[in-house]
Amino acid sequence: MLGRWLRWTCLISAVLPLAAAMVHVLELPNKLALDGPLWLMVQQQLYAGWAGFVGLFHWIAFFAIWGLAVATIGRFPIFLPTVVSALCISAALAVSVMFVAPLNAILASWTPATLPANWPGFRLQWQLLQALEFALLAAGYSYLLRALDRER
Repeated sequence: MLGRWLRWTCLISAVLPLAAAMVHVLELPNKLALDGPLWLMVQQQLYAGWAGFVGLFHWIAFFAIWGLAVATIGRFPIFLPTVVSALCISAALAVSVMFVAPLNAILASWTPATLPANWPGFRLQWQLLQALEFALLAAGYSYLLRALDRER
């Protein structure tokens, strides 16, 4: 029963960070075409509040997937994809906490007047980190679905 509850918690809580990361990937070509002030406005205004809301679900997914991994010990066909999922979701969270959040803090301090000359490098770094996070979350979700399929 606990395993079923944890699996559903994982499925539901992991889908929001996955969807948010997918949005960033889908926006990538268009955002790379924006000029500096407009790109900065999008970063500061459009994404305001995303980190806290999406981050909450990412942390819930992190704890739930590791709880599920512990709950499936001894059931190797289910345990293995669950652990791979946990590792992918954990890696995505690490990218977010260690790289995206500090970059967001830097971007939050900028204004159109103080936009540095090397802002395109920051933009590219931010977008690539979002793509990496998406790839990790997509892989994690895929392995979570594989574990669910094996459990049936």
